[in-house]
Amino acid sequence: MKRYIVKFAEIRHYEMTVDAFDEEGAIKRARTGPENPTWVYVELENFRAESLTGEAA
Repeated sequence: MKRYIVKFAEIRHYEMTVDAFDEEGAIKRARTGPENPTWVYVELENFRAESLTGEAA
């Protein structure tokens, strides 16, 4: 059995409610506004494994 280091990306997803006249305005307000987003879930993606020297303990 070998030992590996596994690297991956954590992708967090948020949502927030903003007041705007159109979709473009809503996106701009979400990027620059003072409102606090709500974390809704997280994904783990892009897994890569690299073999390390030596055996597993």
